Amino acid sequence: KAAPLPVRLLQSIELNNQAAAALARADYVMAERLYLKALGHDRAIENGEGIAIDLIGLALTYQKAGRPDEALRVVDLVGSDKTPDVSPRRLTEAALLRGSVLLGK
Repeated sequence: KAAPLPVRLLQSIELNNQAAAALARADYVMAERLYLKALGHDRAIENGEGIAIDLIGLALTYQKAGRPDEALRVVDLVGSDKTPDVSPRRLTEAALLRGSVLLGK
């Protein structure tokens, strides 16, 4: 039987899901707030993959809200020393998002 997930990880997952829903309905203020909260939880437990997911979501929020400079600043954090243990999939997502933001500038 698998061990239960830590409470902070579960909270981060829930916040991330709520942020994605807010982003889908174009509520960028709420999405930003929720992604930042999730990021705080993931940083507290040093969950590199979760940090990357939060940063990508936050960058996408900034892109959709017409804030490309902030989107680039945030997406460039994915894979930095502040986000340990990030999967190649997340690094690829970040690179694609970065390109998309640059094309849209």
